[in-house]
Amino acid sequence: MTGSTVPELVDRQAAVTPDAIALHHPGGTLTYAALKARSDELAAALAALGVRRETPVALQVPRSAEAVLLMLAVLKCGGFYVPLDPGHPDAHRARTIADSGARLVLAGTADLDSTVDTALPEAPLPGNPAYLVYTSGSTGTPKGVAATHEAVANLVTQPGLGIEPGDRVMQYAPLAFDASTFEIWGALARGATLAVAPPGALGTSDLLEFMERAEVSVAWLTAGLFHELVTAEKRLPAGLRLLFSGGDTVRADVVRQAAALAPETVLVNGYGPTECTTFATLQPGLGALAADGRSTMPIGRPLAGVAAHVLDDRLAPVPDGETGQLYVSGPNLARGYHARPGATAARFVAGPDGTRRYRTGDLVRRLPGGALEFRGRADRQVKIRGFRVEPGELEAVLGEHPDVRAAAAVGVPDEAGGSRLLAYVVPERDEADLSALRTWLAERVPAYLVPSSVLRLPALPLSPNGKVDVAALPVPGEPSAETGPAPVTPAEKLVAETWQAVLGVDAVGMDDNFFELGGDSLRMNRVAAELRRATGLPIALADLLLAETAGELARSLEEH
Repeated sequence: MTGSTVPELVDRQAAVTPDAIALHHPGGTLTYAALKARSDELAAALAALGVRRETPVALQVPRSAEAVLLMLAVLKCGGFYVPLDPGHPDAHRARTIADSGARLVLAGTADLDSTVDTALPEAPLPGNPAYLVYTSGSTGTPKGVAATHEAVANLVTQPGLGIEPGDRVMQYAPLAFDASTFEIWGALARGATLAVAPPGALGTSDLLEFMERAEVSVAWLTAGLFHELVTAEKRLPAGLRLLFSGGDTVRADVVRQAAALAPETVLVNGYGPTECTTFATLQPGLGALAADGRSTMPIGRPLAGVAAHVLDDRLAPVPDGETGQLYVSGPNLARGYHARPGATAARFVAGPDGTRRYRTGDLVRRLPGGALEFRGRADRQVKIRGFRVEPGELEAVLGEHPDVRAAAAVGVPDEAGGSRLLAYVVPERDEADLSALRTWLAERVPAYLVPSSVLRLPALPLSPNGKVDVAALPVPGEPSAETGPAPVTPAEKLVAETWQAVLGVDAVGMDDNFFELGGDSLRMNRVAAELRRATGLPIALADLLLAETAGELARSLEEH
């Protein structure tokens, strides 16, 4: 099936089950027949604008049925879509558009004249790109990964994927995140219904409510969100048959909790860099594996048609049980990095038999039985809330600030088993005010690239060869309690105690800002869950995001 293209797979399904529901979204439903008819109309409109094979089309559309229709229409013209996250800063989106070469940027179907009757151009070939998504770049510039139709088809037609006609597959991943590839085309190529979540970030309580209301049976969650759903809400949605998780290390202790809460749900660890089109390996049956008390979960075996090579520094295979770097080969590999032949040649290398291999930078070992176990990174790359982050990109952006002479960034483990990003800056002048640096960064980079803490140093520690000595960078101390008035009222004390427990800090003042203390959206969600349990109030993540300080949050609880 890997000789197919995405439109062929979806249209083939529309011919088999035209009346089946393809999309379930906040505005209603759409059958497979209607999906085909509407996407054909939009494709004709795009063809009239000159979209052909290899034409990039940027989509600045929130998660919605409209976004899916536009994606499919672009693909039917032979073009490839470049999803833009509406939540990213304007400057970041502008850089993405410029780098992709997209001359057409769509904010919705209203931008197209679907009344035109233009013949569609040549259909895409399996080797043509289907989409271009951007990952963090170590030089400071994100790299566009061009995934082909063949790679997507190889993913979504996998015999062991488990998605069946009649399933409802949740679409919650950001469209600029390649997990959305699995959600959208994994559902529509296999006759399932794609259940599109409302746009924007949902707290775990709202996410559970949506999944149960939409009768979701298959879902993919980042490891961090999976951990939060289990530990904060202490349940999984009723009717969930298959739950994929990945994007970071899946904790064995949380898997054991999930298996106890929902023994009928099959838990799957999915591993794969963006360059490998969502998944390179899968490990189903996590619940049974975790029952033996193990501390880590394997990332599994390669997909059908995919090969995993565990190699040493001389590119020789290492014996089973020993650690080496993972190289992946097969039809799932992306074509390369858009307009970056040097970067492509450095990461997509030739094997002894001449086949392309992607050098992942991940260290693994092969376990008895053949499954792979993740052992860490061969470089500085980290995962922040499921997103791949090169600290060098943050360092490069920090270097553009007029008051920053030098900067370093590192990822460090957090108390939830994930990672958080720290920045160290050397100011140009002793009197430079760097208090607004995180706000300045938030206007230029996605939220996952904004560090949880920024530390001021007189100089960066250097190794004998003149490079930054990352190991010598100081560990940040806990935030001071001198930042504002102490909690007095019961609501203030509840907020302070909850923040202290979630953030792992010694004290919280009423003028403190959650995010400046190192918080993020996942930790904020944990706060919402704890406050719901303590007060019995229907507190949503959105309610907490409106309060800028601990004191404001306490006052909102008192007024609730």
